[in-house]
Amino acid sequence: MLLKKRPTHCYRIAKTFLVTLFLSLNVEAAIKVEGLESDLTDAITSQSPLNDAACDAPAWWLEKQVETTLELTLQLLESQGYYRPYIQHVLTIDDCWHVTFSISKGVPTKIRSLDLQGLDGLFDKNLPTSLKQGEHFFHRDYETFKSNLVDFARSQGYLDAAWDTNKVTIILPDTATDDTQVFADIELHFNAGDQYVLGEINHNLGHINKDFVDKFHDLKRGQPFARDALDKAYRHLNATGYFSSLNLLPDYENITQHEVPMTIDGTLSRRRIYEIGAGYATDSGPRTRGEINWRRINTRGDRARLAAVQATHNAEFSLEYRRADADDPRNRWTSYISAYEYDQPDTYRREKTSVTANQYQRTELGWTKSNVIQYSNEIWRIGNTLGDTRLLSIGQGYQRNQVEGKGRLHSGTTYSGSWRAAAQSIG
Repeated sequence: MLLKKRPTHCYRIAKTFLVTLFLSLNVEAAIKVEGLESDLTDAITSQSPLNDAACDAPAWWLEKQVETTLELTLQLLESQGYYRPYIQHVLTIDDCWHVTFSISKGVPTKIRSLDLQGLDGLFDKNLPTSLKQGEHFFHRDYETFKSNLVDFARSQGYLDAAWDTNKVTIILPDTATDDTQVFADIELHFNAGDQYVLGEINHNLGHINKDFVDKFHDLKRGQPFARDALDKAYRHLNATGYFSSLNLLPDYENITQHEVPMTIDGTLSRRRIYEIGAGYATDSGPRTRGEINWRRINTRGDRARLAAVQATHNAEFSLEYRRADADDPRNRWTSYISAYEYDQPDTYRREKTSVTANQYQRTELGWTKSNVIQYSNEIWRIGNTLGDTRLLSIGQGYQRNQVEGKGRLHSGTTYSGSWRAAAQSIG
């Protein structure tokens, strides 16, 4: 709500209509604004009703649209905190018309007093630096502050947050000079209301273990109904790959005792994904590849992947089974991999089979730690020399991904390091 206390003559507009009748060739209609920044100039020229005026528009209609443009200019300047502008315009009509507005914004409005109540230290960090006593008053900052504070409060569970009082009084002295100061008195009384909490959490997720799915998020009944907690739960659930569509739906119509019930609604993705491809490489010739991914093997969400690559002189086959930790599936999981590799170029032949167990742990700092144990058996032949190598090795690795962008990532960096060791005495 905006209250203004302004005298009858709150601004001075010098109107000068110069109408000259003579013939002139190649003249087009034009609006020119002098004395303002480019953004205000563009706003006036783009919103003025004179934009579409024809060259032969009648003088009386042009004068009316000039008056409308003057009112528009005053509104735009007031939105920037300038209530004492000086505007002069010249309208010239010959074969076509053109008008020039010469504008001086005057003295900016200063915030004389700021009565801000009801924050109680909860939302002070959202107070913009420009909305302070003695600073330049901008309607944009004032309205942005009001809407941002209400939005922030509601995002923290204060669903009834609103302004009990939001008033600006503009003080325009009766006697005005070019340097007469204009003041703004701001009165803002905020009412956050009671904080709502999360109520009963229901599921509509199809054939998957609901208790297991709940371990991928931190939502609990009775916690504050905060938007960032819901967003975080959505990201973690969506990252499982179990769902082709997912929604967290608060039930605002059935709120009781400031508890908001919620339903986790999702459509399960297809259990299996098939991939097939073909290509050519200069070192191996034609090649084909195929892969099958099981996104869910059982109601607990176990996964598996079967991959094969076949080329003229080499082949690779692998089978991986992944099982999430029963207590913390979001941050801990184990994978078991069986693999076979075969190479037979012109100079040697090699076959390798391996069995690997990997235990993964995601740390609080964003790193993924892996503990590895592997048994491998490699048989090779170079000319008439045969070899058989058996290794039981252990190792550890760390990896961290940093990405930019949401939805579609546009850049990122991966950091990784690992070590592996084997003892001859144990294989």
